[in-house]
Amino acid sequence: MPCIQVDVKIPPHLHKKPAVYAAKAEAFKSEAIMNALNHCRDYTEDVPNPCY
Repeated sequence: MPCIQVDVKIPPHLHKKPAVYAAKAEAFKSEAIMNALNHCRDYTEDVPNPCY
């Protein structure tokens, strides 16, 4: 599956966490962020998706 690039603004303290995780896991920051999003998705499947 092709990846889509997105740009987001996050606070500095959140920016450091994927970098630390990636260094420990010998992975890229993008992989750490994708893992976090997948983990979040597992807990939000029953949350209604509002239309914006």
